[in-house]
Amino acid sequence: MKPAGPLTFAIVGMGSAGRKHFAAIRRLFPNATIAGVSASRPALDTITYVADCAAAAALRPDFAIVASPAPNHLDDARPFVEAGIPTLIEKPMGVAVDEIERFLESDARAAVGIGYVLRQSSCLKAVKGALDVGAIGRVLYAELAVGMNLADWRPGTDPANGVSANARSGGGALLELSHEIDLARWLFGTCASLHARTSRMGGLTVDVEDYALIAGTFANNAEVSLHLDMLARPGFRSGRIVGAGGQIRYDLTARPARAEVSDGGPWRVLAEDAATLSELFERQLIAFVSAEGRHALASTEDGRAIAAFIAAARRSAAERRTIDMEIAA
Repeated sequence: MKPAGPLTFAIVGMGSAGRKHFAAIRRLFPNATIAGVSASRPALDTITYVADCAAAAALRPDFAIVASPAPNHLDDARPFVEAGIPTLIEKPMGVAVDEIERFLESDARAAVGIGYVLRQSSCLKAVKGALDVGAIGRVLYAELAVGMNLADWRPGTDPANGVSANARSGGGALLELSHEIDLARWLFGTCASLHARTSRMGGLTVDVEDYALIAGTFANNAEVSLHLDMLARPGFRSGRIVGAGGQIRYDLTARPARAEVSDGGPWRVLAEDAATLSELFERQLIAFVSAEGRHALASTEDGRAIAAFIAAARRSAAERRTIDMEIAA
């Protein structure tokens, strides 16, 4: 159950993600008090800015949301976690595996969730439920794909100057589009080995990869390919899962989003979901403020495993070879 009475929040970072979290709080908890930590300090109604994360934690908010650039996530989250304040860290949890491990080894006294908001999709929940009950038998292979042109992400801004195109800010397809990496682990279990290719093939001036193709072997020898690109227009986000007894497919850019299953015959609908991205953020917020609902969020161990996966993918692309994840991790 969510706490009774008006809630208090701290939000660190008021870029694109931070504003989505802010809007979700305002819609769901209009009487909430919000403290903000932001270098830009955009003028938003009913938010009070404080100097830094330590000052925000000293206010003892009920909940904290860290939506700063990815390389800052762990340092920004630490004051809240050490104070025992439940904290939601935007995806990805962090950039370096060793930094995440040191964070996890610290004297953490708070619940921490990672903001992989696509877990809130009714379509993807239905896909996971179908896989969990063996609706298509043993998974043989799967293809998960996302393509979204970087120039469309934040209208009115120069994408070359944004965090998504800047390595120092945690940009690039592997980090910015790591939802599919989380989905692969959520749906298919741990990854045993992977082989990756990355490149910069777009017309944008970026110092990060704008394209990544990863082939991984997951639990029960399921072969899973991930296509991540910051190039496609119009955007797409879809998947196909082939099992020994049928197939599942989903399309998250359809309106409404849809997931379907076939046992070899006609396709039937598993779920449809008309939720916007803003509504997915609202669902995530509802889960976050409820102690019983936080199991629906990605965990810190998920965050660590995703960072290890990304590090292995980068190493694989650089060395042009398959990486054994047990060794890489």
